[in-house]
Amino acid sequence: MDELLTSEEVCDRLKLSKRTLRDMVDQGKIPVLMVGTGSGRPRFDWQEVVDAIRRANGRDRDSE
Repeated sequence: MDELLTSEEVCDRLKLSKRTLRDMVDQGKIPVLMVGTGSGRPRFDWQEVVDAIRRANGRDRDSE
């Protein structure tokens, strides 16, 4: 695990709205980790997010 980011940080980096990020998580397009007690707080491994987007766009990490 590289760098864990909040929803806000991922939205800033990808230029997405929180709603769009939530929809992508709900659709299984972006992996999320729930950290903390209760239902937890969403955190995102930045490299996993980038890899998931590359796969969705037909590119894999090793082909670049």
